[in-house]
Amino acid sequence: PIPLSDIYDGEGGSTEDGSTETDDTDEEPEEVPDDDIWDYAATAVAAVLSGRGALYQAEGIAFACSAVATTNGCVPRTSYRLFVHGLVWELDAPSITEAVANHRRIDAALLHPCLRSDPTGRGRRILEEL
Repeated sequence: PIPLSDIYDGEGGSTEDGSTETDDTDEEPEEVPDDDIWDYAATAVAAVLSGRGALYQAEGIAFACSAVATTNGCVPRTSYRLFVHGLVWELDAPSITEAVANHRRIDAALLHPCLRSDPTGRGRRILEEL
């Protein structure tokens, strides 16, 4: 998918040539005051995972998931896809795709089992992109 940071930098501004600035670092987000926690994707997801809130599906946005059997040479595998508002993400584990697509309220109790089965951290990055 196209990361939201490539479309919109979150600050409403752009560079002098008209393109938006992106931050491609994998650094941990800096500490933010509690009243600003919901302004940034990484801190909002961290707040949800710590039990201080929940994410909700937006009205009018389509959420769906699917499982597609594929082969990599002779090795069969299943790819799990999450579709949200015209974008698609592909993962190797079903838990985060099913959790996001099938639950209107997404909280720590729902996410912790999903993210435990995702050692790559891809599921958390998808939540931040959403």
